[in-house]
Amino acid sequence: MNQLAPSIVWFRQDLRVKDNPALREALETGMPIIPIYIWNPREKPREKIGKASRWWLHHSLTRLDKKISTYGSRLILRSGNPRVTLQKLVRATGAKVIYWNRSYEQETIRLLSQIQKCLEAENIQVKTYNSQILFEPSCFLNKKHTPYKIFTPFWKECQNRTLRFTSNTVLAKWPTPSLWPVTEDLKDWKLLSSEVYDSALQSAWNPGEQGAHKLLKIFLNGNLASYEFGRNHPSSSVTSRLSPHLHFGEISPSYIWNCMRRKTNAFSNKNSDQGALSFLRQIAWREFAYHLLFHFPHLKSQPMKHDFLHFPWEKNPLGLQAWQQGKTGYPLVDAGMRELISNGWIHNRIRLVVASFLVKDLLLPWQVGANWFGENLVDADQANNTLGWQWITGCGPDPSPYFRIFNPVAQSMRFDPEGYYIRRWIPELRKIPTRWLHQPWKAPNPILQKSGVELGLNYPYPIIDHARCRQKALDAFRTMKLQRLA
Repeated sequence: MNQLAPSIVWFRQDLRVKDNPALREALETGMPIIPIYIWNPREKPREKIGKASRWWLHHSLTRLDKKISTYGSRLILRSGNPRVTLQKLVRATGAKVIYWNRSYEQETIRLLSQIQKCLEAENIQVKTYNSQILFEPSCFLNKKHTPYKIFTPFWKECQNRTLRFTSNTVLAKWPTPSLWPVTEDLKDWKLLSSEVYDSALQSAWNPGEQGAHKLLKIFLNGNLASYEFGRNHPSSSVTSRLSPHLHFGEISPSYIWNCMRRKTNAFSNKNSDQGALSFLRQIAWREFAYHLLFHFPHLKSQPMKHDFLHFPWEKNPLGLQAWQQGKTGYPLVDAGMRELISNGWIHNRIRLVVASFLVKDLLLPWQVGANWFGENLVDADQANNTLGWQWITGCGPDPSPYFRIFNPVAQSMRFDPEGYYIRRWIPELRKIPTRWLHQPWKAPNPILQKSGVELGLNYPYPIIDHARCRQKALDAFRTMKLQRLA
């Protein structure tokens, strides 16, 4: 029986074994380790973890525990205040070192800093590592030694940097403590909301590290070749779908980045692989989001452009409800929102369309949309979600121009021309001819009757007139701009 004092490895948003710096460092010491995950739903900035994220967390922890068990170890589960939990654990086990991977939201940074100070006051050594993003935000500054606010120069700098590469070597047998601490039952955390919802998401997703690496392999060996063209077409299924795995740390961005660069000619001066370059650009956009939220933490709830603090947002509870339920009368918007409710995910092109509809057609504040996404997305990443909404609104750093207002019909015709995506998510429109699918309110009555479509009954009329709302939004933006100049 091993009598050495154990070390504690605190899993957080790094629910994986491979390419896990904190775990690797702990194992290399040869000391017994106690892997632990602490459920703290009140931990800021995740005081409200959405139902889709709770579902994913439940299954990810289940699979992490199963993976760890293959190494002769186990995952200890505890709930409550992390500081108190860790203090009790070190006193009960005699542990002298705790390893964890860092987070980059300022509120979590402060929380972890307080925990570290309390532990070190009890002579417990704390070792932390970067696992969640590519580069440390505090060290990734422009030539003026200030944070980047524009994506293009940030992206160029990403291409010039060399990434760490963590070995995937993991001991076949992990050293274990002589006495295991008590663990809680995952079922008691009640992360799953319903059997129906659980079944729907399980048919669409495979949470866990193994699922993440399987998706990456499929993407690299197949879908990547069509990514540059197909990434804007929601029915093409060529996107990687790695975003929730990245959010929960089941695979690291540096691992994806290094695999992509080894597999392709991305970043080479000649014959660059455009699909790989486009995909890595998306990884860099995620990095940019973390970079911004680290340096400008107010962005999670406030616009970067202060003019928008006085923007004349409207109150439209019925419009919001129609948008949330996928009943706006605009098929592409409704298909996207129904995909969100059913699968906990939306194709990126459709995210832009539904977001534009909320803030620029309905003139509802972007925070409302960000909160709804946070509740329903399996990849509800605060940094990425916030930046995406501020970009489409035109109020964030490196924003979309205020006058860019997506026409939901034009977007539908361009990116779902045959209507495969719409028909998948709006069964009541499946029989309508493609010519009328994108704007069924214009279809002749005989066509609607033959297709089984009864506008106002089994599918709604448009809740707004896009042309009028577009002009109203432009007027509001221009008024806001003039007020600033006055």
